[in-house]
Amino acid sequence: MRFLITGSNGLVGQSLVNSLISKDCDFIATSKSLNINSNIPAAKFERLDITDTASLNYMVDLYKPDIIVNTAAITSVDYAELHKAETWSVNVVGVENLVNTVLKRNIKLIHLSTDFVFDGMGPFYSEEDLTDPVSYYGYTKLEGEKRVEILQNACIIRTILVYGYYKDMVRSNFVLWVYNSLKQGNEIKVVDDQYRMPTYVNDLSEAIKTIAEKEKEGLYHISGNEYLSIFEFAKTIASMFNLDDNLIKPVSSFMLDQVGKRPPKTGFNLDKAASELNYLPTSIKEALTKMKQLMD
Repeated sequence: MRFLITGSNGLVGQSLVNSLISKDCDFIATSKSLNINSNIPAAKFERLDITDTASLNYMVDLYKPDIIVNTAAITSVDYAELHKAETWSVNVVGVENLVNTVLKRNIKLIHLSTDFVFDGMGPFYSEEDLTDPVSYYGYTKLEGEKRVEILQNACIIRTILVYGYYKDMVRSNFVLWVYNSLKQGNEIKVVDDQYRMPTYVNDLSEAIKTIAEKEKEGLYHISGNEYLSIFEFAKTIASMFNLDDNLIKPVSSFMLDQVGKRPPKTGFNLDKAASELNYLPTSIKEALTKMKQLMD
């Protein structure tokens, strides 16, 4: 089984590639930018922009993957709100290109999506619940899902607030932002009225591999199983890394006044993932302990 990973420089892409390497799986990693993952041999990486149809078709015909895992996306809610054309191009047109490519070649597509397709009035959403995004980012991710849904053997994975650490990372995530800010003695404002179920990236990459191995189709919700406010999450991070949590100041969403609107409460019902994938997420404290060991 050969995997082609898009967005391999991102957190999920790096985690998945590293997991495939550790299990000696066949893969080709791709990203729009130069490779930053020192674990990837030169022969296993190609630059690829999923919005470029010709390049995408060429790469797929060259490497003939059995499965494409699409982790490429614009994920910043505020950036998406300010750069709508670019966000549409990547999150919708790029996905449409992937769908057209796999349709012609009998390739399985596993596509990553988000809790932000919901309005946040939940909080515990199942795969059957109605979507209603409140941001442009969420809207484009939902439109991407709709493109994938026409495929008979595809799988969509929605996830929530993914965090983790790898030495070659180019993008931060919430845990690293809190860690680096407090390490430098900087005061940070964190919303106390938005609730999530944060997802450890290693759990997500293992779920992706399980879906591929079990040849699962359809829609799955994958996240952590602890529901807490983002403020509480930040305080937990400070505690686990022995940092000053007095620097963390609670603020309401209204007062923070972010460019893109966020859903207030998004958690997942994980029953389907548990029963069909034997999915059991790592606790936040255990995940942060693993991160701390890698960062020391």
